[in-house]
Amino acid sequence: KWLKTWGRWRRFYQGCGLSWHDLDDTCTKVAAPGHSTKLFKELIKFVALLIIPCYLISEVMSPPTSIFSKSMMIRCFAMSGALVASFNVFDLAYCLLISLTHGVAVKSIMSDNFWDNRTVQEIWKGWNLPIQRLLGRGVYKPLRKLGIPRSLASLIVFVVSGVGHIYPCYCAGLSFDQSGFMMLFFVVQVIVVTLESVLG
Repeated sequence: KWLKTWGRWRRFYQGCGLSWHDLDDTCTKVAAPGHSTKLFKELIKFVALLIIPCYLISEVMSPPTSIFSKSMMIRCFAMSGALVASFNVFDLAYCLLISLTHGVAVKSIMSDNFWDNRTVQEIWKGWNLPIQRLLGRGVYKPLRKLGIPRSLASLIVFVVSGVGHIYPCYCAGLSFDQSGFMMLFFVVQVIVVTLESVLG
């Protein structure tokens, strides 16, 4: 009975920001035995192998002398890793909560092969799949139809994604300089992915 109700109202929940799972895919099924345990182990793995080490790196290092210093680059790299891991932990925690409280396995918004990724491009391919499809249909494909080169279309997609992430922070009080620095994170991803493609 709960599954039927969930299926009927799940898009309303997502529209209100109350759900986190992938609604573009089948996401309501009874959880198999051991499902919650598997999610919990994966959650702990992210915390132990990524979040804690990245946090310690950023705390142990001396304060950066400038925005382009080696120390700043290492800190940014560590915090980016922590950020990626944190989103995965939030996703796993959501799925775990639904599994424990209702015995339901919902479809994650992330791909389930994070630890098999070997490149930045592979990580992004499995990142926030519903939004990725939205940006693909609404931004990337229309640009490609207009004849925009693949690399430039990818850059624009990351910029649009960056604006979507940064604008709420800017409205909440983030300075223009800080917002611009955050945008660099999204632009750098295009550079890294392009280099990976060129270098093979």
